[in-house]
Amino acid sequence: MKSTRLKAAVAALSIAVVAMGATPATAGKTVNSKVKITKLSAKGAGGVVKSKKSKCVKRRTVLLKFVDDYSVTTIGKDKTNRRGVWAVKEPLNDGIYFAKAKKKKVDNLRCRAATSNDKTL
Repeated sequence: MKSTRLKAAVAALSIAVVAMGATPATAGKTVNSKVKITKLSAKGAGGVVKSKKSKCVKRRTVLLKFVDDYSVTTIGKDKTNRRGVWAVKEPLNDGIYFAKAKKKKVDNLRCRAATSNDKTL
């Protein structure tokens, strides 16, 4: 009787250890990204997303944000093309802007979110 309980406990423990050990392996690789504003004018803004993995560059959602005295407002958003180029064609007022690339998961790859440096119009 004790040997059956012992076998069951060992089996349960080994299943738990295997399950815990398998989790990080299936989580996938995490890759850094960069987003940059290359153009900023009264007619809109544009830029590029860069990463070591091309899957983290294409079809990435980028938000253009405006910094007010006490808040941050999203002005517009766009998806990058296959080369990582994005553009928001909205009329812009004078002020401080930055871009944010949202995080993305593709297959077994995790692309980290990225925020650009501030640009002044």
